[in-house]
Amino acid sequence: GKSYRPQEEIDRWRARDPIVLFEQTLRTRGILDDAAVEAVRVEVEAEVQDAIDFALASPDPEPKDLYLHIYDAKGASDFDRMGEGAPFGELSIRGTDWASGDA
Repeated sequence: GKSYRPQEEIDRWRARDPIVLFEQTLRTRGILDDAAVEAVRVEVEAEVQDAIDFALASPDPEPKDLYLHIYDAKGASDFDRMGEGAPFGELSIRGTDWASGDA
């Protein structure tokens, strides 16, 4: 896909990545070496894969539960007005067929 940010902006933020900077600091102080970095990488990849496997094996959530466990459910009323349609009824919100461009 096409990025909506200029490459130089992406590069500037990557240079300030706190995870990379923290790794560099730990390496400079002799606290972290290549073996430790690889061990953490393997552990994190396994944890992420476990989460993916769990999510894929779990039943699909109910649309009514979309706003559970979030800080601000201000927009929940939009979902209350949705009917059948696309996965969350977005094709029929406010009686508008978004797929046809009738917005």
